[in-house]
This record gives sequence, structure tokens and C-alpha cells, in this order.
Amino acid sequence: MRRWLPVLNRCRFPAARLVPVLAAVLVCLLAPVPGAAFAEARGAPVLPEPVRSVSENEAGGVVVMARPDSAPGAGERAQHGAAAKAVFPANDDMPAAEVGFSRDTSSPLLLAQAGQAREPQAGQGSRDVEALAEQRAAGQEGRMPSIRLFNTVEFRGTLKNMPKWQRVVTAEQRSRTFDGDLSAVMRPASVYAQWQQIVERVKGASDLEKAKAVSAFFNRWPYRTDQAVYKVADYWATPREFLKNSGDCEDYAIVKFYALVKLGVDPENMRVVALKDTIRNLAHAVLVLYTENDAYVLDNLTSMVLTHERYQHYLPQYSVNEVYRWAHVRPKKKK
Repeated sequence: MRRWLPVLNRCRFPAARLVPVLAAVLVCLLAPVPGAAFAEARGAPVLPEPVRSVSENEAGGVVVMARPDSAPGAGERAQHGAAAKAVFPANDDMPAAEVGFSRDTSSPLLLAQAGQAREPQAGQGSRDVEALAEQRAAGQEGRMPSIRLFNTVEFRGTLKNMPKWQRVVTAEQRSRTFDGDLSAVMRPASVYAQWQQIVERVKGASDLEKAKAVSAFFNRWPYRTDQAVYKVADYWATPREFLKNSGDCEDYAIVKFYALVKLGVDPENMRVVALKDTIRNLAHAVLVLYTENDAYVLDNLTSMVLTHERYQHYLPQYSVNEVYRWAHVRPKKKK
């Protein structure tokens, strides 16, 4: 080999120069795409298997296109290779049961593959989370009005592949933070006293008034990154961990979620939403509270609790509660 080094150095074999170039090309081809790595780290779900595209028609309704061989009941269109289609009108009053899609009224405008996510399936999370899902799945049917959260269409799925969130849910099912003694983690003592005052003050108040009080209270905790607190890029803290260490955006959303549960708000009416702030071009997370006819955003960036319609720059990727997860797609406008 030594006797060949001078030869290579004099480039008598020009192909030798290509070796590092080819190696660099292979590294680029094999390296994961940064966006995909971010999606995996955040647990962002993909669209249900049969869904090919989501768009808006001239009347403002939603058109869901399915692959031809994956929509039961699509009939001749599927057999002849034409894409199956389900149309949901703008007012969302008309059910669309054809081509394998069904209107799911358990939360705002859910477009789910028929039968895909009616019951949590075994092996898709911790046993505690699965047991909770079994207890609540039936109770979610017909609970909420039709609301397009941040102007998106939603696809519901079982709560799986969300280890960070499932760890929080499991911990809270075993021992509710807000049912215990908070004096040791709400410091100084004056902060704990203020929390006790809030608990007393909002008794009998509406869910929205409770949300305003809770958001303003916990937004006083200092913002701290996961890297600074836990020495990792992404960590979902339990409420107890947040009260001791503070945290970042999804940690604010989580602590508010469970604080509102303590105050009597139905957990099925709330979701932690992971999204993109298109103005700052940053990943972000908020808590959303559904009321009878609207959805309100609890954001650590402001203590004002405003309707989701005020946040046109928020583009949700996925949302979760203790039972389900949802993928969000903003329909393409018809040109």
C-alpha cells in the first residue's frame, strides 16, 4: 500500500479523488431528514392509512380523498382504480358514511377511518392508559360541537407512540398531583396560599373562568428549556416536576390540564396541542379548552385566554388527551 501512496498523491488514478466525494454523497442520502427527526421526536402522527389528500371545495366543505383500494364500500370507483371521495359540508351537519370515512362526533369535526379508532387496542400504550381509554371511550361519543381547531381537519387515532405523554398520563393516574399536598412544591408558601384561594374562588364558576384563573397563575412560573432542566432536547414533565423545576411550553399546557381537572373541568373537553408558530417559525404547544360552541387557547406566551380563531398563525401538528390523539391537516384552498 505504501508504494501506491505516491501514485495516488500524484493522482495517476483520478478516480481516487472521487472517493471522499462519493462518501459524502452517501452520508447525505442515508442521513435522516431533520424535519422527519423532529416529527418523530415530537410523536407527530401521520394521516390515516387510506387518506391521500384533504382539500376545501367551493362551498367551504371538506373533501377527503382516499386511495382506491383502501376505502371499504367505495364500490365501482375503488374497483376501477378511481380515488374514493368523502365530502363533508361546511356546516358539518350532513354525515358522510361512504368510502370508509365516518363522522365522529366525540370531538370537533373528526374525520376518522370507519372503525379505526373506536376502541383503544391492546399493546398500544401502558396498561394504565389503556384502562382509562376503555373506561372513557364510550363516554366521548357525541360530546362536543363541530369546531375546526385552528381551521384544520382532524383524524383521530388511538393513543400510541407517545411515550413522553403516556408517561405523564400514567403517573397522574397513579397519583394525582393536585390531590396531594402541594405545599412542598409550590414555593414560597405565599404561592401555595394563592393557589388555595383560586380553588375556593372558582367554585361554581364556568370552565372558561377557571381556565383564565389557572392560565394566569401558572404563567408566573419562569420558562426553562428541557436542556437546562433535564439535559435532554425534549422532555414532557409531570405536573409535580413542573411545580418543582418549571419547564417549557408543553409543560405549561400539561400542568394547566391537570389543574383544571382538579377544579372540575372534564378532561375530555381539553387537549394538549403541539403546533408550529408560523410567525416565529418555532415549535410550540398550548392547552385548548372546548366549551359549548368554541375552543379557547391557554398559552404560556400570554395570560389572556382567547378563542382559537384569534390564532391564525398557529398550525397544529397533533393534539392529545388522556384517551386519543389527533392528526391535524389544514385543507388546501380551492383555486
